[in-house]
Amino acid sequence: MSLRKVLMQIQCPVKINALKHGGRPAIIFGRETLNYKAFDNAIDYCAKKLQDIGIKGKGRVCIVAPSSPEYVIALFALWRIGAVSCHLSERLPLNALSQHIKNIRGKVLLTAEAKKFKSLPIAVVSLENIVTKNAPYVSSKNACYALTQPATILFTSGSTTLPKAVQHTFANHYYSALGSNKNIPVEPFDRWLLSLPLYHVSGLSILFRCFLKGAAVVISKNKDVCSAINQHSITHVSFVAAQLQRIVAAKGGCSVLKKLKALLVGGSAIPEQLIAEARRKNFPLYVSYGLTELASQVATTGALNHKSASLKAKMLRYRKVRIAKDGEILVAGKTLFQGYIKNGVLKPATDRDGWFHTGDSGILEKGKFLTIKGRKDTMLISGGENIFPEEIEYFLRTCAFVEDAYVVAAPHQEYGFRPVAFLKLKKNKRLNRVALVKHLSKYLPKFKIPDAFYLWPNQVLSSGIKSNRRAF
Repeated sequence: MSLRKVLMQIQCPVKINALKHGGRPAIIFGRETLNYKAFDNAIDYCAKKLQDIGIKGKGRVCIVAPSSPEYVIALFALWRIGAVSCHLSERLPLNALSQHIKNIRGKVLLTAEAKKFKSLPIAVVSLENIVTKNAPYVSSKNACYALTQPATILFTSGSTTLPKAVQHTFANHYYSALGSNKNIPVEPFDRWLLSLPLYHVSGLSILFRCFLKGAAVVISKNKDVCSAINQHSITHVSFVAAQLQRIVAAKGGCSVLKKLKALLVGGSAIPEQLIAEARRKNFPLYVSYGLTELASQVATTGALNHKSASLKAKMLRYRKVRIAKDGEILVAGKTLFQGYIKNGVLKPATDRDGWFHTGDSGILEKGKFLTIKGRKDTMLISGGENIFPEEIEYFLRTCAFVEDAYVVAAPHQEYGFRPVAFLKLKKNKRLNRVALVKHLSKYLPKFKIPDAFYLWPNQVLSSGIKSNRRAF
């Protein structure tokens, strides 16, 4: 093999740990522990099974299943034979699954519930038929990945548009994890709770961060996160804001979070009072801005559990950011996806200079500190004034009786558009317009205060871990 070809490859971190530290725990599931040697054997065995059923390199294989050791083993087995894993939410109705499968031209669907998906227009294979956790040894596969090798197709959260099929290489995820681990240290024998789904980039990225460092991924059978953290001696967790709010409110939740080495929160705007409370209670909180197209984090704060900590999110390594003339955030770098899959074909999504236009507006200070203002495509112009709904939502979420908020544009005869708000209230609380206006007036000019406040719709569409703005 030529030196150039070697330099254009990445060796599988699971294989490296299996050879050097085979006895270390890799995956913990309930009372089961799979060490790196057993994990690596299971991957090789599964890879052979996949080839036996006709799966080849570059073949797109869909996975619809809850997080499990079998899911993780199948992922790495697919990558070892050069196939592409296509991650779909088990929460989607069959019609939506069928549309996604047709769009990406999926060849096979792997699942833990084969009967449930037999009506789909795709060959369905049960994970238990191809995965054996205590697998016999088979001749080791070449566990190296070309930098440009397609590895995953993930779907965007769909918070402002219909979900898009995002194709990443193995290198995208690899470099994303390397940059994250420079900011949030992970050590051998650390344990990161897989508290986010593997069909979302924030869940998938946990695997790479851990396996790069010889740490363990914990998949808990216990839905009580606080109990899971105690039971498995968890050191790291990733949450969206809503998860953190629930745990802070739970009995004993705060004392559990203080024990962690790192608490990474992202996915949507985080209420100011939640960050303030986390800092007061010395949680090892890291706040992140990221997107699916850049394989998770783009910029993240340092740990916020000391008074001198900065709330500014710092650019992580292997990412590039610049701000366009109109204020839009543009991104590039080694974590940038290859493009979107449309009708089975990969469509690049960068401009001619290689920059991806995020649709977010922001400010970059000193070339490394990124502040997010809001979405360009949700900005409304009211009487000539630019209004970002996210700014209003941010302050609405700081109101004592508001759990969540979405602000949208409503047509207005005089001003063109005016903001109106939909509110999810905390338990046993009532909507109080006077109190809301009084609260917002402390932080916002009058033209940014919504004209109307409505209760959250009973049925709000969601995809992944965020609500869909189009539902309001």
